[in-house]
Amino acid sequence: MIFGYFKTFCPYFPGAKKVELEDEMLTEKLFEFDSLKLNYAESAPNGAPIAVVHGIPSRWQGMAQLIEPLEASWHVFACDMRGHGKSGRASSYRAIDYSSDIVAFVKHQIGVPTVLLGHSGGAMAVLGAVALIPELVRAVILLDPPFMQRESLAWPKSTNDLMVGVRDILKGERSAREVLLECLPGIDNRKIRWFADTFSCVDIEVVNTLLEGRFFEGLDLESQLKQVNCPVQMFYGDVEKGALVRKSDVDFFLSITKNGSAVHVKDVGHHLHAQKPQEVLGGMADWLTLNAISID
Repeated sequence: MIFGYFKTFCPYFPGAKKVELEDEMLTEKLFEFDSLKLNYAESAPNGAPIAVVHGIPSRWQGMAQLIEPLEASWHVFACDMRGHGKSGRASSYRAIDYSSDIVAFVKHQIGVPTVLLGHSGGAMAVLGAVALIPELVRAVILLDPPFMQRESLAWPKSTNDLMVGVRDILKGERSAREVLLECLPGIDNRKIRWFADTFSCVDIEVVNTLLEGRFFEGLDLESQLKQVNCPVQMFYGDVEKGALVRKSDVDFFLSITKNGSAVHVKDVGHHLHAQKPQEVLGGMADWLTLNAISID
């Protein structure tokens, strides 16, 4: 199916940059493996492949602020993770489960060395994948991965409140408008509608997994980072604005990762790619050039 944005604003929260992909088209397809269907959007092959993975709970359109400029010079594959968007539902929603999906997708759908980019839970998914298929990953970009959970399974209050709100929406106990106005003051009606549509496509067990502290089950982050040999770039925001990477997490990441770099995007929180996409894209481009990773 050909999917056009038709001037649809793909917001993430107040302050997100407006994205209009009026003339650019992506093709939505299904990738099937092990009885699971993953929905993904694919651009024209304008360059080397890059797989883009959204955070939780969202869908591939939530990465629109990066997809729109990337597709001009990359072959973009933007996935709906299991339990999100148009992808199938599953029995488990841990980080290691999402990683296995990315492994299968890169191996059997893309099939050539690929750059992986993920936000939040999607960052954990791509990080886990590179440890399993190093020969098929050229580089990894992590956007505010929830590294603070390596020491505590408790989420920051703002994150927890939103997750509880999403669970209430999916259980039919509260409206999306009520939750969003409480958690994201200043949000407008257009954004409320987008979030409501997005949340309606999420399996409630995805949210339960986060709230019950099961997302990191079976994951040894230190061991995982030590297995990564390709270049890894991490962008992180300000904790006081909702980011999930602390200074101690940055130090941990840089001390363990063989070829890692970290970029602080100032004055933004967890959704830095939506608030400052050009800063993220510019940092990515410079870093890829520095590491001799071409986009052709």
